[in-house]
Amino acid sequence: MQTIDQHPLAAQLRETVKRHPELAQRFHRAISEAITPTDPDAWKKIFTPLSTWDIPDPVEIVKDLLIEGGVHAWAGLFESYKTMAACELSSAILEKRKAFDYFEVVKSYPILYLCPDMSHGLFREYAGNFGLASNPNFLGIDPKCDIFVGIESPLLEHAVRGKILFLDTMLDYARIKNSFQSDEWIAFFQRLRYLISTCECVAIVLLTHPTKAGARNTVIAPAEFLKDSVTFGGKLDVCLALRKVDNTSKLFFERIKGRSFKKKLTFTLTVNDEDGNSYIDQGRFPIADKPTDGLSLGDHLAVKTGRPRNPREDEVKHEIRTLKAQEKSNKEIAAHLDISQSTVKRYLQEMRGQTEIGF
Repeated sequence: MQTIDQHPLAAQLRETVKRHPELAQRFHRAISEAITPTDPDAWKKIFTPLSTWDIPDPVEIVKDLLIEGGVHAWAGLFESYKTMAACELSSAILEKRKAFDYFEVVKSYPILYLCPDMSHGLFREYAGNFGLASNPNFLGIDPKCDIFVGIESPLLEHAVRGKILFLDTMLDYARIKNSFQSDEWIAFFQRLRYLISTCECVAIVLLTHPTKAGARNTVIAPAEFLKDSVTFGGKLDVCLALRKVDNTSKLFFERIKGRSFKKKLTFTLTVNDEDGNSYIDQGRFPIADKPTDGLSLGDHLAVKTGRPRNPREDEVKHEIRTLKAQEKSNKEIAAHLDISQSTVKRYLQEMRGQTEIGF
C-alpha cells in the first residue's frame, strides 16, 4: 500500500511548501489524485481519532498572557509602549521572574526578537533598559545583515527552533496588500503555524496596530479594534488590546481573545513611579491596576464633571509628594491631610500623568 509520504513527489512537496506555503493545497491535491485509485484507505493516516493523538496539553509560558504553540497579538497605537512592554515580558521570561511584577513565568525560553521598525542602536537602547542587551539568549537582527529575512526564509525556519518569536511589527512580515480580504491573511497564518508545528518554534507574538476607528473608542470592541479582515482575529489564539490612558502614565491592557483562557482579563501598567520618576529607567514596567480590580477602559477614561477644583490642590499635591518621599502609605497621608484615600490616589495618578515620558 502506497501512502502520500511514500509517493515520489512527497519530498519535492515538503521542500516546496517550506518556501511557498500557498502551493501546498495544489500539490497535495495532485498527489492525492495520483494515489487515490490504488490506495483508497490512505485518508485513514491523515484523519485520525483524537484519542490516538500523542501530543502534550496546552501549557502556559506566562500565566494569563502566553501559551506554548500559540500565535499571540498585541494591538496598540504607536507611542503606546508596545515594544517596551514586549521587552519587559522577554526579560521576565529569560530571568524566570514575574512579568510586570505580577504575572508568573512558568517556563523560560530563548527569545528571537525581530524589529526592523527602528535603528539597531535605538532598539538596543530600548532592550538595554531591561538587561536584554547583555543577555546571550535574547537574539535580534545583526547590524551587519544586509538581507531581509522573511517568515518564509529557511534561515528563520532553523533559527526559531526552541525559541519564542516576536515580530515587531507584524506588517513588516505579513506583507498584506489587501487587508480586507481573507486569502492573504490565511496564507500568512498558515506560515506562522508551520513555524510552530514543523519548525518547533515555541510561540509567536505579533506586535501590531489597531484600526483608526477602534483606537478612538472608549470601549474596546474586538471587531472594530483589530485589523480590517475578521480573518485576522479569527486566526489568533490570544490577543491583547493596548491603549494609553489619557492624562496619566498608565497603559491599559484588555485580553479580547484568549483560547484556553476562560476569565476576562484587564489590567494597567504604569511608566512612572509616585514621584514622577521613570520606571523604565529603573528597568521595570510594573502593574498599576491588577486584574482582580476588574476595571474597564471606560472606568479609566471616565470624565467626572461638576466637581469644582480644590483651591488648595497644588499645595495638597506638594504635601502628598513630600509624605510619599517619607515612605508614608496612602492611608497615613489621608489621615495626616484629612482627605479621603481615593483623593490621595487620584492626585497621585494626576501627578504621574503630568510628568509622563514617551517611548
